[in-house]
Amino acid sequence: MPARVEIDPSPWRTGGGDFHRRWKAAVVKLSDRVGVKWMEAKPLVDARSDEFAVSYPGTLAAATVTPPDGESFIAASMYAPW
Repeated sequence: MPARVEIDPSPWRTGGGDFHRRWKAAVVKLSDRVGVKWMEAKPLVDARSDEFAVSYPGTLAAATVTPPDGESFIAASMYAPW
């Protein structure tokens, strides 16, 4: 197990419109036994067609997880403010 958990480097907040929260959706790496490559989420207005676009920063997080044996897969976390 790592000395501490690892998380993507994006800001720890959810924002957009007239709401702001001090938390976000996250995919967290809890073990050194897997590889994790976080996807950088970009606001819809800034993202190109081949990038990971989100309507509100912090509402969706995703990462490619590579276990020591087996195929890689995508893990996602969602938060919907309403």
